[in-house]
Amino acid sequence: MIGDALMDTLGGALGLGAGSAALPPPRAKVSRGGAAPAAGGFGAELVALVTGPSQPDPLTAALIGAEVTLLPAPGLSCCRLRFLPRTDFPSLAAGDVLKLQLGAGDDPPTVFSGPIALLGGASGVLELVLGSTATPLARLRRNAGYENQGFADLLKLWAGEAQLSAGDIDTGPKFAFLAIDAQCSLWEWMSRLGAAAGVQVWTDADGHLQAHAARGQPVASWAWGRDLLALEADLHDPAITPFAPGVTGRANSGAWSDGEKPAPGTGGGGGAVGGAAGGAGPGGIAGAAAALLGGAPGGGKAAGRVRISVPGCPALDIASPFRLENCPGGRGDGDWVAVAVEHRLAPGQGFITRATGVPA
Repeated sequence: MIGDALMDTLGGALGLGAGSAALPPPRAKVSRGGAAPAAGGFGAELVALVTGPSQPDPLTAALIGAEVTLLPAPGLSCCRLRFLPRTDFPSLAAGDVLKLQLGAGDDPPTVFSGPIALLGGASGVLELVLGSTATPLARLRRNAGYENQGFADLLKLWAGEAQLSAGDIDTGPKFAFLAIDAQCSLWEWMSRLGAAAGVQVWTDADGHLQAHAARGQPVASWAWGRDLLALEADLHDPAITPFAPGVTGRANSGAWSDGEKPAPGTGGGGGAVGGAAGGAGPGGIAGAAAALLGGAPGGGKAAGRVRISVPGCPALDIASPFRLENCPGGRGDGDWVAVAVEHRLAPGQGFITRATGVPA
């Protein structure tokens, strides 16, 4: 299987011997959507006695590369597959639903399923692009108003219009009245409502709609020098207080410029603003600026984002929590939540997962 050859290459690059338990060989399977899993145990042995040893699936046997990009709304996830077809390769057409499984073992986890959106290729290589099950929502636009509807109610209503099955959706806020217009698609409106509810909106590996906060223990923990292949940390240091125009000598004299004058009722001069003198407290101008930068003056966890590359982790999805340890200078240590994920299986590289995370 392709995973064996790819794993040999990756293992050599990482200095791992054959059969190392630290990095199990990856497996890849492609099947038509909704296919039942293969029988295992005694059932598989009985089938083998009657029909002989099972033959590799033509789709899986012809697979030479896969790339999965997972994005929350308003982005659309997709999957690119590359095949070297043989004589037994089945005929495929736009709209056919395929499922990709990646990971370890004989029945690896599903990482993407969706309809074929594009077919093409050259030099004997066939390339397919699987589209997101949320694509119909990205095409639907309307002008409408809703009264006394909750976040989950609206998402399930719109998902039903696109025949998209709903998964785990947080209750979220309730809207006394909500008006939407056709300038945005329903998928974009889902993203906007998700921002109001403080959650990401996405479709999972099985094509179900998800909209919930990160929960549970980290799906994985990676350490620098052990299994973290690459790290880019773009962090904001909470020890650095953003410049606050309110902390000036002119505050006491009332000589405010148009850009610095506080709004009525927020205080000014040397008075207390948000519980701190001169507007420098967490509730003042400095606090607001720090909030925009993702940090809080005077302490707290560094905010920002990290970008990582790790050995293939099929469990990593949008809103999945993960942990980093022993990062250089501690920049990146701690718990994070994935907001973009890429799974890639390629010759010479093996199965690699890349992700972008924000503070948990």
